[in-house]
Amino acid sequence: MAAERLDTGGAYETDAPPAAAAPTHVITEGTMTVVVDEPTEVVPDVVRIVTAAGGFVESRSEQAPTEDRSGRAWLVLRIPADRLDGTLSELEALGRLSTRDTSATDVSLTVADLDARITALETSIDRLLAMLAEAQRTEDLISLERTLQERQGELDSLRSQRTVLGNRVALATIELTLTSDPPPVKVGPGGFWPGVVAGWNALVDTLRGASVVIGMLLPWLVVLGIPAFFLTRLVRAARRRRPPRPAPAAAAPAYAQHPYGYAPGPHYAPATPGYAEAPAAASWEAPAPVHEGDPGTPSASAGETAPGPEEAARPAEEAAEDSTPDQAGER
Repeated sequence: MAAERLDTGGAYETDAPPAAAAPTHVITEGTMTVVVDEPTEVVPDVVRIVTAAGGFVESRSEQAPTEDRSGRAWLVLRIPADRLDGTLSELEALGRLSTRDTSATDVSLTVADLDARITALETSIDRLLAMLAEAQRTEDLISLERTLQERQGELDSLRSQRTVLGNRVALATIELTLTSDPPPVKVGPGGFWPGVVAGWNALVDTLRGASVVIGMLLPWLVVLGIPAFFLTRLVRAARRRRPPRPAPAAAAPAYAQHPYGYAPGPHYAPATPGYAEAPAAASWEAPAPVHEGDPGTPSASAGETAPGPEEAARPAEEAAEDSTPDQAGER
């Protein structure tokens, strides 16, 4: 709270700070949307209003209405800052205001900095010109001219920036959009037939999109498919002309390599624990020679061996068969 004091004259004085001065350099920008019946027909009226206010249309774009979408128009307006409010009110009267947004940016410090730098460069250039007029040596003239060119280029750049900034301050930038109300969505009666119609339309749209994709891929298939076809034919022809590989010789079976015509396989012991291995078949041995002097042994002629057990049993069986009918007759 500001302190109050009574002066000698009886009037009250306060220590409140003075009110801040309004910015002198402000850039105003904004957007506005107006709904009209026919945007393309309202554009000439917008141009007329802005031109009468002392501004101009920087750029514009128009879109005519179609069955699926409404018409639109976009305009970038440059309007004098001191006549901005009145001009925007006239633009709102062309239809129904939908949106309006404006913003102000204070660039007073930037303008002051540019002005100070421009003034300093102008003073420096004046001094260089005076020194150039008094220079006597060639080296001094060349150095002064080089410095003078650099300062002059910097001064021109600053002046251009100051001009653009002053233009943006003097003329506000407004992006105006003119649009019409979107057409109402047609809702058909529900049922089987509307579903069939909707499905047919979706199928047509899908086939249309597929045809577009096929049309885009067809040139690539032609360019890449023909070389691939001929390359495949050449590879197949080269394989046909290649001589067949000789078949590997079959290894002879094991029994053909054995001297007796068979290959005895190895004997493996059974894997079952506790199982006794079967004894190998004993080879047959010839009976021992019989001597004539042995008692109870029939004599054998020289060069003959004693008959085996089976051969000795055969005569006894034959004698028994022969004696059987005689004994039956005697009885």
